[in-house]
Amino acid sequence: MLCFERSIQDVLEDLPCSNYGQKLNVCYQMLQGILELQRLGYAHGDIKPANYMQWKLDGNRLYIVGFGFVQKFGAKRPAGCGTLEYMSLPALRGQEVSMVDDMQSWFHCCVVVLTGEFAYSRPTPDETEGLVELYLKAQTEDVPQYPSKDDEIIAMLRNLIWDKPPGNTIDMAAVLKTLDEFRVKFEFNYTDPWWDSLPTEKPSSAKSETTKKSKKS
Repeated sequence: MLCFERSIQDVLEDLPCSNYGQKLNVCYQMLQGILELQRLGYAHGDIKPANYMQWKLDGNRLYIVGFGFVQKFGAKRPAGCGTLEYMSLPALRGQEVSMVDDMQSWFHCCVVVLTGEFAYSRPTPDETEGLVELYLKAQTEDVPQYPSKDDEIIAMLRNLIWDKPPGNTIDMAAVLKTLDEFRVKFEFNYTDPWWDSLPTEKPSSAKSETTKKSKKS
């Protein structure tokens, strides 16, 4: 039985107090599990802050959980599989599964971690359109929307990740190089803690995750 401590969703409200290097470190740590899945030829399909967990509170590494939407690259699927707020354009369109899915979802996560906001204006339910169509329209028209102080790295990541067709179409070496350039600029190491303080008790999401794991065992 795996007992995780807390998710990135649990720490989002604390991240505005963190320095920029710590936030970039979170983005880097979130990418590592995606890289492992890419090497196996799979997409997680539901990348979001709530699906990144710490196994140990004093450990930098983040573990991906929630594999209900995982699929092999090239698989077919209906539109709208995953969590709408973090869903990739190919997933919203029902296109074939590829590396683009997790990377566009990771981009959404990075914008939320770095700015505290989404990269687009989240739509409200409309009686004339379904939610999938509304989110596709919002992401197609608005991405990215973000504060000016965060323009540089988000714009660079957007150019590398957004508007890419399904397939092996994202230069991962360029993505990692971009992160490393900003690591040097903001003078931090990937082994540095990305938090300022540790919680005194386990967050509720970690408790529920442990419960779900227990039921499966």
